[in-house]
Amino acid sequence: MANPVWQMFTEGGMLTMPVATNKSERIAQYRTMAKYTQTQWCLDEIADDFIHEDEHGNYINLHLPDGDPRLNETRKAILQNEFKKYMNLFNLRDEGHNLLKRFLVEGELAWENIINKDYLQKGIVGVRFLPAEYYEPLIDLKENRPVGILFDTEKLSKDVREILSNNYAGSAQVFNNITPNTFAFSFNKDTCVPLLFS
Repeated sequence: MANPVWQMFTEGGMLTMPVATNKSERIAQYRTMAKYTQTQWCLDEIADDFIHEDEHGNYINLHLPDGDPRLNETRKAILQNEFKKYMNLFNLRDEGHNLLKRFLVEGELAWENIINKDYLQKGIVGVRFLPAEYYEPLIDLKENRPVGILFDTEKLSKDVREILSNNYAGSAQVFNNITPNTFAFSFNKDTCVPLLFS
């Protein structure tokens, strides 16, 4: 019997394949470089200049096109409201500086949208940060373009168990700064979950 998760890779005639890279090793090297005093100073300067609060308390704004007949004032207000609710999930006021620094070091950021299947009308109710060392790109082989990521849940669970078993008081902080020295992305069908961008 075929695994339904892996059937997603061939839906709609799209043939996809996870691409193995040495990303975790590179991320570990980049994080090491980011700890150098001069590098830290540069990253802080860039992050400080990048994120600012506007007069309305927003750190990011949605600019909708003027003159589009599909966007009347009511629809614009709905889109603006939903965008603001969604962006509030990222807590940019408190986390924006650190997120930008992480992006500068690692080169990518990813979140999983959380939806309550019993209350679909509420839409996205949360976001879960996905550490870059636990996923690889999922590529459409026909068009040679990324269509999602393949997330290794077993590697994440193993690292979390290790941290918690070591009884760290600040386990969340330790987890956010994990720099594994070795990472073999195995593409195990039972432990990896494809997360398609769509």
